[in-house]
Amino acid sequence: MTRSTDLAQLLSQAELRRVAGPLYFERGMEYFAHGAVSSVRMKEGKVTASVQGTRRYTVRLWRDGRGLDWSCNCPLGEEGEACKHMVAAGLAWLARAEKSKASEPQDDGAGAVRAFLRETDKAALVKLVIERADEDDAFAAWLLVKAQGRGFRSPKAALRAVEQALELDGHLDYYDTPSYVSRAQQAVDLLEATLEGGDLGAALDLSEYALSLGFSAYEQIDDSDGGFGEVLHQIAEVHVRACARRALPGPQLAERLFALIMDDQWGIIAATRYRKALGREGLQRFREIVRREWDKFPALEPGSRSRDDSGRRFLLTQLMRDQVADGEGVDAQVEIERRDLSHSAAFLRIAELLKKAKRHDEALGWAERGAQIFPGGSRDPLREFLVIEYQRRKQFDRALSLRWADFEKYPGFETYRSLEHSARAASAWAEWRGRALELLRSKAAGRRVGSIWGTDASSVLTEIHLAERDLAAALTQARAGGCTQTLWFRIAETCEPERPGDAVAIYMEQLDRVIDGRNNDAYDQAAKLLRKIGTLLRRQGQASKFLDVLGGVMARHKPKRNLMKRLERVAAEARKQGPGG
Repeated sequence: MTRSTDLAQLLSQAELRRVAGPLYFERGMEYFAHGAVSSVRMKEGKVTASVQGTRRYTVRLWRDGRGLDWSCNCPLGEEGEACKHMVAAGLAWLARAEKSKASEPQDDGAGAVRAFLRETDKAALVKLVIERADEDDAFAAWLLVKAQGRGFRSPKAALRAVEQALELDGHLDYYDTPSYVSRAQQAVDLLEATLEGGDLGAALDLSEYALSLGFSAYEQIDDSDGGFGEVLHQIAEVHVRACARRALPGPQLAERLFALIMDDQWGIIAATRYRKALGREGLQRFREIVRREWDKFPALEPGSRSRDDSGRRFLLTQLMRDQVADGEGVDAQVEIERRDLSHSAAFLRIAELLKKAKRHDEALGWAERGAQIFPGGSRDPLREFLVIEYQRRKQFDRALSLRWADFEKYPGFETYRSLEHSARAASAWAEWRGRALELLRSKAAGRRVGSIWGTDASSVLTEIHLAERDLAAALTQARAGGCTQTLWFRIAETCEPERPGDAVAIYMEQLDRVIDGRNNDAYDQAAKLLRKIGTLLRRQGQASKFLDVLGGVMARHKPKRNLMKRLERVAAEARKQGPGG
């Protein structure tokens, strides 16, 4: 039996109503009746569909063992519960299956489509494609790309195709961005076809236009996966290649390149890649433009605020750094950084430049001045620079003074480790460790257990004891003052080899907190945790106790259907293993 048949035999209106309940079933029917479902198909035994709700949601349905399972990225679906979108998708698939009058719906209908195309004459197919292009701008853009590859030339049509591929009407969230990225890829295909077709002027103009549209679109989409950023890099690559192959006068290219870079807030365009295309005269012109525009910005002293275009200033500063790095000395580089002393990073960059040039006293002076003006906090790069420089000079008291000030202000595990590193360099860790632990204990005890501050200090102490391999102290501290769930799990894992009873107790205490996450990931973690509890109990000769523990968990969380399916599998595994497993 194929997986698609397997699901088809299970999926029905009655099953959807049973799983979702009457309320969500009725709402799902309304969604289906109003045409909210699209892109319904089956692939590898799973029905997938797109359902338009508050936004567009992706639904999947499949058979899991004897029952129906599903996923939906709506808020309710993310908690692992049945939703109206799931119902609507299931009803849409049932309607499609009924319409096809087939007992086993095909995975995607590809075979029927191929047969139809083979049996249809060419003239009818051409007409069909043209009609489709008239109705769908994205398809028309794709078609134009293919035409370009065959030598078709139409500058206006090419510009329109780029617009159709990259234009946006409002903000796109994370879930809608992939479809836009797929459409935008058509612009890359068109540019590649134009460049390889030998029309270098058109490739240059179109790629610049595409980059301009792309930069504007980048501000309006959630590109967390980086797909559209990759498209922009591909367009930029076409532009580089077009410039390298087209005999455009260097000074003219310099003007166009500068304008393009000033429109780029994401660092897509790398000016260094155009040196060969610019030539000597073009490079000189480019440097003149950058210097002219950079000189328009006033110098900023500590405490002053920039009233100009900070984005443009940043880009120009980076271009100036690139040019100075080409051959001028450290003093010229320092002058670039001195132009804006309104933030601590400038003092750090100057100190690092001077240190690299082995001008250590000047470097230390700039770093100390910056740290005095901008005190910063723990792990502040400027303070780190000072600590390293003080230790290089064997001035351990000054280094430890900074480390202790950071630890007092931010008494955490990282500042504890930094203090340890500097104290060991000074051969004084025993003394400073005692002071640090005393401070943490006073803070943990200074407020009632359960308060935010008290629990944080206790967590830090617990983590320190674990890092120093003192399990007993870590367990005692966590029980007395509390700690984060992550630390509880670390304690339990450390207890497993020699103290399995303590590990089981901790896992049982944390189990309900995990389940309260109310989503499939939380339920998977809970099932994994219960399997671990079962293994530990069997090691202690208490295998029979596990089913009682599992039964109690299932009784407390019976309404959570997705969790129950997972726990039933855990129970079946435990029964199969038997009391001695």
